[in-house]
Amino acid sequence: MRSSESCIVLFLFVLLLSSCTSPAPEATVTPTVAPVTDSVLAASPTSTPEPAPTPIPVIPRAQYTLDALMDYTRKRLEVTEKIIYPNHTGETLTSLVLAVQPNLWPQVFFLDSLAVDGQAVDNYTLNGQQLEVPLAAPIEPLGTATVEIGFRLFLPYFEIQENYYPIREQLFGYNYRQSNLLDWYPFIVPYRAGEGWLLRKPFDFGEHLVYEAADFDVTLRFTDAPIPVVAASGRGEPIDLGFHYTLEKARDFVLSVSADFLLEQRDVDGVIVSSYFFPFTEKDGVAAADLAVQALRIFGDKFGAYPHPSLSVVMNPGEYAMEYDGLILMNRHLYWDMGKLEMFTAHEVAHQWWFGLVGSDQAMEPWLDEGLATYSERIYYEALEPPRGTWWVSARLFGYEPQYWLDTSIHDYYGRLYTEAVYLDGAAFLQEIRERIGDEAFFAFLQGYAETYAHRIATTQDFFDLLRRHTTVDFSDIVDKYFHGSYE
Repeated sequence: MRSSESCIVLFLFVLLLSSCTSPAPEATVTPTVAPVTDSVLAASPTSTPEPAPTPIPVIPRAQYTLDALMDYTRKRLEVTEKIIYPNHTGETLTSLVLAVQPNLWPQVFFLDSLAVDGQAVDNYTLNGQQLEVPLAAPIEPLGTATVEIGFRLFLPYFEIQENYYPIREQLFGYNYRQSNLLDWYPFIVPYRAGEGWLLRKPFDFGEHLVYEAADFDVTLRFTDAPIPVVAASGRGEPIDLGFHYTLEKARDFVLSVSADFLLEQRDVDGVIVSSYFFPFTEKDGVAAADLAVQALRIFGDKFGAYPHPSLSVVMNPGEYAMEYDGLILMNRHLYWDMGKLEMFTAHEVAHQWWFGLVGSDQAMEPWLDEGLATYSERIYYEALEPPRGTWWVSARLFGYEPQYWLDTSIHDYYGRLYTEAVYLDGAAFLQEIRERIGDEAFFAFLQGYAETYAHRIATTQDFFDLLRRHTTVDFSDIVDKYFHGSYE
């Protein structure tokens, strides 16, 4: 063996011996872990995740889109409606309940189609004013459903009553002079945890519906020209043979249509006030516009800004006034009595805050809107120059002594008893509270109430909870005088 070969054999032998011995222990080293970055993930073909979908925020309130074609001569409408409904109830919903007021009259409402999320629904129940729609897929909290409805309306005729206290005189429908589309479309009623859907029974007196705030997109077209004059809850843009309207954060959307309407308009800091009236009442129709402007300014200062871009004041052949969001109906007799026209205009304009802005259960707690609207009449008269608040007390309350519980429903009283229990007792209660806690706290509370519960539904308990945060003065004896429930 040559020497070079001997060296190689010796080297291999030493290497073999080294591999058979135990290795020396290695020093403990804490590895440095590089952070995993987006670029690292992108460079690794085995660890690329699917991008997470961007969550779509649920809309804050329901959205109603209504497209109506009206045959004004025959008093008929064909309507397609879409409701995008967000579930803010905190509970999983397996059905929806809609109020369908036109179905209270026979042969007036005809449901042609109904679908939820694009799927036709035929197992619904329509009974009187209630339309219940079972859901194939429940709506989880913060989920959304889309309801599509096709329907026809054959407006009912309503007589003009002459008695001063009619039994819940009809306002929806038509007469020889105008057509009123009031609560004319199906709408989803509020849902209250522990109680369910809030759809109250209608009664001879008072309002029974409860509305959540919603956004509206309404198109009204007519079958032929010339088109009539239209008063609406929102400002309309002319389109071919009709009008297009939008209105946000409103309780309802109503229309009054007449070929005979005359119109007087005012601009109040960007809010368009429109007074609609009939021939031979021009002087009073103009006065109604001025009175509404005055009331808007006073209440805007006392309660907070008016929430809509327009207000319609509409003369109505019926026997009593009625509030809707963005529109008020004034009965025809008021237009021949300037004193009553002023008082009731102030009252109905006040409802734009105490009904429209702050909602309530009108059937079970009617004092919350009617009592506040009645007492707002005094606030209106006090703000005039010269003030007439004292006159209002003598004219409206005339030494009135409360004798009914305020926390009662519309179903508890008839006729004059209802007016006294809800309107006058409510105003007397608020006057006593104001005298007890003082003007500064009282008006701060009213502004706080309007702001806190704007576009929400307030309760009597909410009213007192907020009132106690605005004063440390004890008023429990006044509460006991007017309420039989406990609101501590």
